Amino acid sequence: MLTLDADLVVRGPGGERTIPAAESFAGMFVTALAHQEMLTEIRVPRVASGAYLRVKRRAQDWATVGVAAGPVSAGACRWA
Repeated sequence: MLTLDADLVVRGPGGERTIPAAESFAGMFVTALAHQEMLTEIRVPRVASGAYLRVKRRAQDWATVGVAAGPVSAGACRWA
């Protein structure tokens, strides 16, 4: 979602708002969602190509690494 510049749509008692994926993570296990807000939609722009790699988990491991890459212009690539 970070690589693709996705937007997260959340809804709560105050209504609906959109959070850029890059701003949705406030810290480890902490998000930008306010009290009583719920994620209702993820908007991902169309892309021509990209790749995703996930490190395989072993018994009792936490999934800690995921890598995504996508082209942003000729000869350039964005990683997350």
